[in-house]
Amino acid sequence: MVYVMATQDEAGALAFNEALRRRGREQGGEIMSYAQQLLEEGRAEGRSQGREEGRGQGLAEGAQRGKVEVVEGLLRVGVTWDVIEAATGLNEAGFRTLKEHLSAFDGPRGEQEP
Repeated sequence: MVYVMATQDEAGALAFNEALRRRGREQGGEIMSYAQQLLEEGRAEGRSQGREEGRGQGLAEGAQRGKVEVVEGLLRVGVTWDVIEAATGLNEAGFRTLKEHLSAFDGPRGEQEP
């Protein structure tokens, strides 16, 4: 439709526009219904993609929280950072950074590090 409007002279574009308007009324607004259908399909696809991305982010965050909980548990029972790093691949600086990153998602909670 945009192509037709852009490539025709003014009289041709006006005639096309009038024919389109008449046809739309005769069809009972089917043209708009189709546009609305396309819009709804696009929205549904966007929602689906958003849910998939959210699930992936949630799983990644859950894995990170699990790692923090394991390290905190090991620290409570007196395991040294050398052992924790060997077991988890996470050193003390990395642990603190990860914990700060996760707390940014939570907002202020008043939790203290072990």
